Amino acid sequence: MAEPTLIEFWCAYGGKHPVVGDVWYRFAKALGYDADRYDRYMCAALTMMVHTPSECSEVIELIDVVATGKSQEESWGLNDTCVTFRANEAQVDILIEDELGTAAGRFSLEVYRKVVTAWRQFLLMPEGPESRLQLELP
Repeated sequence: MAEPTLIEFWCAYGGKHPVVGDVWYRFAKALGYDADRYDRYMCAALTMMVHTPSECSEVIELIDVVATGKSQEESWGLNDTCVTFRANEAQVDILIEDELGTAAGRFSLEVYRKVVTAWRQFLLMPEGPESRLQLELP
C-alpha cells in the first residue's frame, strides 16, 4: 500500500519591509505518495490562484454547485492557471506552459475541496512561524 499524500502549509519569514514591517510568505508543499504531481498541480497552482479566505469560499461554492448538479461546469483562474470543475473532477491547467487537460492535473472534487478548505483554514491563522497545518489525503 502506498504512503498517503500529505500537504503541509506554513509561513516563512521574508524580512522586514520599511513600511509594512515584518513580511511573511505562505507556502504549501506535498510530501509522500505522488508528491511531485501534487506540488505542481495542487500546491503551486493553489497558492497562485487563491490568496484570501473569501476566495477559498468562492472556490468551494463553485465545487458545491457542480457537485450538486446545479451546473455542469465552473472555472476559477488567475495568473495563467485555471481549474475547471466538472461532475467528479477538478482539472488544473497551467496555461502559460500549455499544460491543458493533463491527467496529472486531474483531481477528484472531494480531494480538491479538502485542500482548498485546509488552505482557507491556514489563511485564517496569524502570520508567523507558529502557523502550520498538515492535511493527510487518502
